[in-house]
Amino acid sequence: MKTVLMLDNVQRTPLPPQFARDDVRYPPALVRRFLEEYTQEGDVVFDPFAGFGTTLLVAEKLGRIGLGLEYVPKRAAYIAGLLSHEDHIICGDARRLAE
Repeated sequence: MKTVLMLDNVQRTPLPPQFARDDVRYPPALVRRFLEEYTQEGDVVFDPFAGFGTTLLVAEKLGRIGLGLEYVPKRAAYIAGLLSHEDHIICGDARRLAE
């Protein structure tokens, strides 16, 4: 048995020039597919490797509460600028959270 998902691989939000060579984002359609399937409005979605915030942004658009952790300060700042609640992204790692 084999399952195949056919999704658009389109990034509608261009990255700032400083990140252009570091585009590791998943397609929003992939994130949307799984969030719609496995979560409901109002659920918390945690992304421990937030990257450029795709999961958090899609979660927000779907009425979920997106919370994320990103190790790279410039990426965390970029994500914070896109989210409705900039405090939903934390810059750091597990050691920082334990402090």
